[in-house]
Amino acid sequence: MVKYCPLIVIGCLMLLLNPIASLASPLAQNSTAIEKSVEALNNGDIEQFEKWVNEIYYSDSPTVQAGLQAMKKEDYALARTYFEVAANKGNTEAMFLMGQLYRKALGVSKNVEKALYWYHKGADLGDLDIQHFLGTLYFGSEDRSFPHDTQRALKIFKSAALSGNKDSCLMLGFLSGYGLQGEVDLDGAIKWFDKADSLNDPQSQYYLGDMFFQQKLYESALSWFLKAAEQGHTKSMRKVGKCYYQGHGTKQNLVQAYRWLSLGNTHDWSDIRSMLDSIESQITSSEREQAEKLILAGKNKYPQ
Repeated sequence: MVKYCPLIVIGCLMLLLNPIASLASPLAQNSTAIEKSVEALNNGDIEQFEKWVNEIYYSDSPTVQAGLQAMKKEDYALARTYFEVAANKGNTEAMFLMGQLYRKALGVSKNVEKALYWYHKGADLGDLDIQHFLGTLYFGSEDRSFPHDTQRALKIFKSAALSGNKDSCLMLGFLSGYGLQGEVDLDGAIKWFDKADSLNDPQSQYYLGDMFFQQKLYESALSWFLKAAEQGHTKSMRKVGKCYYQGHGTKQNLVQAYRWLSLGNTHDWSDIRSMLDSIESQITSSEREQAEKLILAGKNKYPQ
C-alpha cells in the first residue's frame, strides 16, 4: 500500500547516522602529535606510535578525527590503525567506523562477522545511534550479505527508542502508521512521533496525514495536512487543495481548493494544473478574486 516508504526512510536515516559524512572540520588541536604518530608508524616504530596516539586520544578523542583525516585521503590502513586504538579504549564512534571499514571493504577484505562484531560492541556500550543503525541493517539492508532479521530489528528499534533515540522513534512511527509489520496502528504512530518530539514538524505532520488518508480517515488526514501546510510545506498544500477539491474530510470548497493548489504548485505539475483549470471553469469571478487575495496573502506568508 505504501511500498515506497521503508526504503526511503531507512535510506535517509542511514545517511543521517553516518558520521563519516559529517567530518569536514579540520583538526584544531594536537596536530603535532598526529603528525608524529604518522611519522612513527611510517618508520615502523610501534612504541613511539602508541606513545603519540595515547597523547592524542586523551584530548577529546582526536584519534578518531585523525583516522577520518586518513580516510579522506583514502589511506584506509592508517585509518584502521587509529580507529582500532580508539575502539580498544572504549570509543564507540571508532567501533562504528571499524564496522564500516569491514562492511564496505575499505582497506580490508569485506567481513560481515567482523563488521557486526564492532557494531554490536558499540551498541552494547549504549551508543543509541549505533543501535539504530544495527536495527536498519537487520530490518532490510541493501547489502544482501547481512542477515535479515525483522524481529531482531524491531527489538533493537524499541530498545533504542525507549532510551531516547529519535530516529528509532520515527522508524517505529512509520512502521505502525503504515502497517508495515502487521496491523495499522495510527495511535501508535502518533505516540512514537510524539516521543521523537516531531509532532510539530511539518514533514512528520505530512506523513501522519498520509497515514490517515491511506485508511480513508479523511477528516483527520486533512487536519494533519493543514498543520503542515500552515507551516509552508508545499506538498501538504497540494494535499489540502485536493481534499477541498474532492470533498475529502470536508465539504467541497473550490475557493480553498484553488488557494492551496496554487500555493503548492511550485513546479506546475500537470495534474495540479488540470485541477486548477477545472476550478477556473466552475467558480465565479468574485470567487476567483477571493481566491487570488488568499493566494497573495499566502505567498507573503509562505515565501518559496
